[in-house]
Amino acid sequence: MLILALVVALAACSTGGNKKKKGRKSSDSRSTATASRTPSAVAERVTVSPSLFTMRGDLTLAYEGCSSGQQIEFSWRDQRTGLSGVFGAAEPCRSGTATLRLRQFSGPAAGTWEVTGKVTASGTRQSTSLTTRAALFGTPQEPKVNEELTLAYLGCEPGKPVSLAVRGGGPDSTTSPVCGSDGKAAAKVRHSAAGTVTVTAAGPVGTPLTTGYTVH
Repeated sequence: MLILALVVALAACSTGGNKKKKGRKSSDSRSTATASRTPSAVAERVTVSPSLFTMRGDLTLAYEGCSSGQQIEFSWRDQRTGLSGVFGAAEPCRSGTATLRLRQFSGPAAGTWEVTGKVTASGTRQSTSLTTRAALFGTPQEPKVNEELTLAYLGCEPGKPVSLAVRGGGPDSTTSPVCGSDGKAAAKVRHSAAGTVTVTAAGPVGTPLTTGYTVH
């Protein structure tokens, strides 16, 4: 009888120990599930809007995933010519994003740019690509006969001439202003007769641009 009592007691102890171990496993699984639901940090990246940009338009640059208080400097580099520049002053990071909005922006060497956002304190960089297009326009838009008109080409390569062919509003003419360091080439013209005018600009690279206006 004494032997039977000892066997029963040992079996009870073994069952209790197993229950305790199962309880610890349940606790561990709950901890793992809680850790898996912890949100991850936002990946750092640079975005541009619009991604296809025409000179003298509005451009928005953003650096996402930064820390509040960091200063972000935005810059560009033309992949064909190697020309580069900085988009204004550094912008502060607020709520995880630093945003720079540019109104009627224009720059030299229209083409494919590498746009970079740099954290000024650490030097961390993120980049993206931006396609830029040149622009051609005349001011004023509806000139009068013998009134001086300015033809402007934005996005040219500094130091290179831009051919501007003028047809209509009097005798046809062609002028070739040299592109300035700001990426602008301009020429002054006057028209001796009323009518429709077409201006075609041929830069060193890219499809020729055409604009038109009416002389009154």
